[in-house]
Amino acid sequence: MSRDCQTIEESINLVNEAIDNAIESNGLESAVQMLEPYAHKSLYHSAFRSILIILKAGLTLKKDDLEKASEATEQTAKLSNKYRRTGFLNNLVKLFKTPNYDKYTDLEIHAELTYAKFLGMSAILCALEAQNIYALIKIAYRLRLCVSAFKECKTILRNRSIWESETSKQHFEAGVRLANGIQHLTISHIPPKLLKIVNFLGYKGVESRAFQELSRTAFELPGISSRIAQVVLLFYWIAGQPHASIDYAELVRQQSVHSPAIITYLVAIFRYAKSVDDCDPQMKQTAAKLFESVY
Repeated sequence: MSRDCQTIEESINLVNEAIDNAIESNGLESAVQMLEPYAHKSLYHSAFRSILIILKAGLTLKKDDLEKASEATEQTAKLSNKYRRTGFLNNLVKLFKTPNYDKYTDLEIHAELTYAKFLGMSAILCALEAQNIYALIKIAYRLRLCVSAFKECKTILRNRSIWESETSKQHFEAGVRLANGIQHLTISHIPPKLLKIVNFLGYKGVESRAFQELSRTAFELPGISSRIAQVVLLFYWIAGQPHASIDYAELVRQQSVHSPAIITYLVAIFRYAKSVDDCDPQMKQTAAKLFESVY
């Protein structure tokens, strides 16, 4: 393998270290700076750098931040296309039969997943910049491409039997299951009238399936996708089952393979909010102790 690109395991390990440091320092900019040196040669560094920059652009909606996010996603697209198996003949063959994904390298497989993420990020950027009907058409088109790309990734996960390492397989699975869970969760909560149109277009969403996929990712698989799944589940529980959010937050804190500090902080917030609503001084004291344990 050319050394102008990191191996998948190298990429995954370094990204995990960068995210750990970012959480400890509580700084978005510091995380982006840590990912920057490797973004031109590491699929995961490039993808998560783009995600963080898009997150900032979504919070500020400033033109400069949106332009930086667009540049970052384009860099991710170029890097993933560099290692994907593309070309007219390859795409033509896919129309008639499923490729033998065991003949792909792990780098090529993860490049497919990274490209699917790029399509999703591209749709989000279009939504942030949308100002007319044409923009809505672009969003719909890019979302369709994104869903199609992740569908291929699900086919890869189902059919591929040879992996260079278990770490590579688990992180690929986590990324695919996270996307599948979010898709089911989003579609299952679309208003009924709009849902009929979405279902007519061939997109289905089952809430129980979303919960299953996200739980598997959050509690049984490693990496940054696992952390994202935990956060998605927490917001899902808060919105859908607010009275049980404390119990679910405790579940995430206890079963997470990562540092429980951020989850402990969320548990403390939930307990404090509930103590205010219920005028419960004992629960407020419990929340205070949890805050102290974090700091």
